[in-house]
Amino acid sequence: MSFDFIAPKTSTLAVDGVEVTVQPFKVRRLPVVAPMVNRIMGGGLQAVKSAGEMIAAVQAQVSSGETAEDQAESLIGMAIGPVVLALIERDGDTVIELVAEATGMSADWVGDLYIDRLVALACEVIVVNVDFFSRALPGMQKAFAAVRSAKDAITTA
Repeated sequence: MSFDFIAPKTSTLAVDGVEVTVQPFKVRRLPVVAPMVNRIMGGGLQAVKSAGEMIAAVQAQVSSGETAEDQAESLIGMAIGPVVLALIERDGDTVIELVAEATGMSADWVGDLYIDRLVALACEVIVVNVDFFSRALPGMQKAFAAVRSAKDAITTA
């Protein structure tokens, strides 16, 4: 069995004279990131459902030939900015922590930003992670199907 891995896209923004790179969350950070996502998304399966709905919306709205910049504009056009503002209102400290995790910047640095910069970075965190998972998900599903088939073949033999 072979896997076709995709190269994760990153995004770099200049924020107050500092180059900030947004990266997809890595597995090692999931124990830290998942509880934060659950806190701001309402917890439990709601976070998974919302993430799945967001990926489906992105796949429906954004053609596969668009660049990351086009995807970012499409997402913002789908009202991600107001959603981010609502998340900041709901649990601003957690949004700050998530942006810090995705950028490698300190939570203190992120927390000292003006609101427009935090919203822009938070939107970019969503764009980069949704892009990665929407592109990686079909390959992951294919791999899981192959594993399931192998398991079924072993159990029926």
